[in-house]
Amino acid sequence: MTTAKRLPVDSITLDAELQPRDVIDSALVAEYAGALNEGATFPPISVFRTPEGELLLADGYHRLSAHTEAGRDHIDADVRKGGRVDALRYSLCANATHGSRRSPGDIKRSYAIAVANEIVAAGDSRAVAATLQCSRRWAERLTQPAREEAREARDTAILAAKAKGESNRAIARRLDIDEGTVRGAEKTNNAQIPQQLSVTTRTYEGPMPRMMTEPPKSMKPFQIPRFETRKVADLINMLNYFANAPDPSALPHQNLKEFAGHIRDAKAWLTNALVLVDED
Repeated sequence: MTTAKRLPVDSITLDAELQPRDVIDSALVAEYAGALNEGATFPPISVFRTPEGELLLADGYHRLSAHTEAGRDHIDADVRKGGRVDALRYSLCANATHGSRRSPGDIKRSYAIAVANEIVAAGDSRAVAATLQCSRRWAERLTQPAREEAREARDTAILAAKAKGESNRAIARRLDIDEGTVRGAEKTNNAQIPQQLSVTTRTYEGPMPRMMTEPPKSMKPFQIPRFETRKVADLINMLNYFANAPDPSALPHQNLKEFAGHIRDAKAWLTNALVLVDED
């Protein structure tokens, strides 16, 4: 219920978080004050009367400032009953349909206030769009960092559980997600590890010399992985992964332990563009 009142300007409480504007536009305040002095009238400001009797300004900061600048002692107000949370919810979307158009800074500030006061979850784009009355595109942009952080935390939990031998079904049930999400996290993690790309093997009779750029005449044959790509960078990335592996013998290749021992010398050789691939 709303009641029209004429309130003393100094009876109204200003709460910084109930002002979603990024800045108060002093030029606009001066314009409003000048208009008041010339006899103009403005729509009532919006105030919430708390159970304790406090009058919280929820909308109309520029109008109130203009009244103060123009030397007015009273201002017309629409007074609603409600607490601070009610006033917050009202203020966050008050400028969506009237007043000067909200700037990107205004919308970002409103989002920060809403999250800080637990009115919306940081990653809930639907709730943000509804609470701020902003476009879905804006809501997606605002919530993207929080959603990415939540996704990383979820995937870390999934991979930790998989490392302990927990089944996809058990992980999905415990984390309240579907099994497809569990499989997706595994797939994304696997795609980031060069060793887990499609690999076949071939026997190479050539050299793997120590700190040499020209191969010697002979060397004991050993198995090396052949990637589908022919890019040196991919092979170097693979070598770095094997070099950092705590236990190369645990990796799915019969001669990786021997292979890992030649990695440092092989890198210098491979960097010189002696890329080992099939002729096809």
